[in-house]
Amino acid sequence: TAEVAAQIGDDLCDMGFKAEVKWAGDVTEVEGYDGFIVSSAIYKFGWLPDAKAFLEKYKDQLAAKKTALFIVGASMSEDTPETRAAVQKSFVDPVLEKYPEIHPVAIGLFGGAIDFTKEKYSLFEKIVLRLLGLILRLEDKNKADWRNWKTIDAWAAEVGDAMK
Repeated sequence: TAEVAAQIGDDLCDMGFKAEVKWAGDVTEVEGYDGFIVSSAIYKFGWLPDAKAFLEKYKDQLAAKKTALFIVGASMSEDTPETRAAVQKSFVDPVLEKYPEIHPVAIGLFGGAIDFTKEKYSLFEKIVLRLLGLILRLEDKNKADWRNWKTIDAWAAEVGDAMK
């Protein structure tokens, strides 16, 4: 998720925006920003706690400014209309229902990546991710990368247009 956020930040800077990429849990103030992009990996079938806390704490500011949302996860390992609809319904719609005052200018749904050789996972996470690997018939049992950088760059351009 951090790599996707960094890419989107770079894309926005290339379009002339001043963009800062920060971990949601590190944000202590949102004054002075003209817009926001809030993101989360899908973890344990939901948004990360820091992203959820950020939405809760700053919902009024997010509602008053142009805001976009994106999620990253294995659930988007196949980018099809059916998958997008299911992922939107499962992971984005509940957030929008909880925060009806936030009206995103864009919603991004992106594949994520797993790497057992670099990242540390709990036993539960390893079991779930290994099962996912079997279901998806991954060739490499230690890592997978479903990120589509062209799709991510195109979404960043869409967000840039919406933020102008």
